[in-house]
Amino acid sequence: IGWGHFKLVEYDFENRKLQIRVRNSAFAKAYGESAEGVCHLIRGVLSGLASFLFSQDCKATEAECLAKGDRHCAFYITEKSGS
Repeated sequence: IGWGHFKLVEYDFENRKLQIRVRNSAFAKAYGESAEGVCHLIRGVLSGLASFLFSQDCKATEAECLAKGDRHCAFYITEKSGS
């Protein structure tokens, strides 16, 4: 869909964890340099996907971002605390 190249790094159904890596994020490229992750739409979509997969409210964090100078964008998705 033109958002970048997505790779599933980890899928742990039992512990409700996902790790996704995105190479060439269109959002990071369009944004330019940043001190923090800028791929908010991808983060939200991945959070929603995990919430559906795990039947549990989930959150996604962008630990690495092309816009910060990282080689790719990396997202860690886990269940929300207290859910």
